[in-house]
Amino acid sequence: MEYGLEHNSIALAQACLLLSLQSTMMNQKLNSVWLSKAIAHAETAGANHYYREKDSSHRLSLKRLWWSCILRDRMISLGVRRMIQIGPEKFDFDQAGLEAEDLAEECHESDVYDSASKKSLSKIVVAQCELAVAMMPMMITAYCDENPSQIDGSSVSMLMHSMTAVEKASTELSVWARRFRLALVCLADEDQDGHDANPSITLFAYMTLIHY
Repeated sequence: MEYGLEHNSIALAQACLLLSLQSTMMNQKLNSVWLSKAIAHAETAGANHYYREKDSSHRLSLKRLWWSCILRDRMISLGVRRMIQIGPEKFDFDQAGLEAEDLAEECHESDVYDSASKKSLSKIVVAQCELAVAMMPMMITAYCDENPSQIDGSSVSMLMHSMTAVEKASTELSVWARRFRLALVCLADEDQDGHDANPSITLFAYMTLIHY
């Protein structure tokens, strides 16, 4: 990437997302740096405005890329308590997240999972996208960049604003739990045929519940 050998913004964003899994003791913010690069390349590709794309196939590619950035952003933020990089100023979160039909074509094309397992994993991704939106007000409040030592007596209005945001977040998380919590527990325990769940399904279902 540094040598300009790749010029496709989507490919660059995907590569940076993979590199965002990297973090070392010498540079503990390396994952956030790579995520920032991924977001920038995704925006160059127009992924943050995927819903305006007329070509359905390209729109889906952009949508999947953008929501992958959002999910990675939330995981890093929760994992190391950093401010999120994709908030309401960067994206219209009234737009729907990934849905089961967006991932339907994969269900019969995987060399790793059978179709039933892929369908279950798709449901988990849908739940994760909804959780990413529900968690946003809480994360913006909890991981704000403001130094607490700089807050004085005139910041009562800021405190009230934060309390309102927390209440809103609590409500949204409760709504999410009613929609997805039981379904995720069921997915983690057994598959649609009543057999033991694929270990990957159990892992990702419980990981989502842990994030909640």
